[in-house]
Amino acid sequence: MTNTQVSINGSDRGVQLESLSDQMSVYADPDMEEICFEIDGNVINLGYDDPTVSRSNDDLPPIQLVKRGRVVELSNKNNISEIIVEQTGTPSRKVSTGETITLRSDSYIEPGMNTHFTLSFREATGAYPKIRVMCDALADICAHSPSEASAYATQLKQTIERHPPEANDISNYIDKLDSKIDSINNGIDPADIGLDNLAKEIQNLYEDSQI
Repeated sequence: MTNTQVSINGSDRGVQLESLSDQMSVYADPDMEEICFEIDGNVINLGYDDPTVSRSNDDLPPIQLVKRGRVVELSNKNNISEIIVEQTGTPSRKVSTGETITLRSDSYIEPGMNTHFTLSFREATGAYPKIRVMCDALADICAHSPSEASAYATQLKQTIERHPPEANDISNYIDKLDSKIDSINNGIDPADIGLDNLAKEIQNLYEDSQI
């Protein structure tokens, strides 16, 4: 089970924490001209306007999030601005009108210049979902953005050091990551030293442990 929480920043009441169990929308109210978050049917008025967030149109919100099991789908229906998303373990990206992306880990979301919020995922399975996303991202980076591989491998190493699986010794994997990070920093292509395969090994280790 996943407990997904929304931290809304910029409210006149300070940071406000809400739980998301079904769906959420973000829009500028066309009458009050104020930014609203609607979470599972409850409307939260932030008390200010943001011209870079679109008004709702015929009850269609410009930004919509729908919880589907362990993930959340984020859709840019027709927002005037691209939505900036920084998801743990993956590169920052922009979501354009008509696009939908899937969020699997803690995410910072900025739909407008003065409007932003975070989603936090808390699962009974502990650290595995986060490490799964990080390993997937690292394997992808080895193929498409090798210049970023050292930083992502370091982040993965620090994460598994903080969250070791209960039934397995990870010291060997820490040593392997250190060795491959040194090689990358010395100019060796991560694909040539099997960093992507190591990421998959670590992912399988945690999947078997399900910590």
